[in-house]
Formats: sequence, C-alpha cells, structure tokens
Amino acid sequence: MKKCLAMKIFEYKTIKVKENAKIFDSEYDLKEMERMLNKLGSEGWELTSNIVQTDIMGNATGAILVFKRKKH
Repeated sequence: MKKCLAMKIFEYKTIKVKENAKIFDSEYDLKEMERMLNKLGSEGWELTSNIVQTDIMGNATGAILVFKRKKH
C-alpha cells in the first residue's frame, strides 16, 4: 500500500509592537491585546514566535509577533 504524504502549506502574519505600547497606532492595555489575540485565533492564526527588539544597551524597544495558519 502506498501512502500519500500531503505537504502542509502555511501563511504568515507579523505584527510589530512598539516600545511605547502602541499597536495598530492606538494605545492598548492587556484586555485589548487579549481581544486582538482572540480575534486572530478565531480566524485560525496561531502565535508561533515573539521576537524582542533591543537597543545597543539591551533595553527592549519593541517586539515582532509572528503568527501562522494553514493556507486554504
């Protein structure tokens, strides 16, 4: 019997969070961030990576959130 191995195809989305706590050009708190993550989750997006950006002294200046979902 021959097995067919289907390759999974994903699409990716990145969101930049700036040091001054702005996302999508609006102030946010933890509840707003939670709403945004739940919305993305309901659309099939899964947070796969969080890349912290730092300055030369090692202070956090922001982050990049990387999401993926199975491509339809």
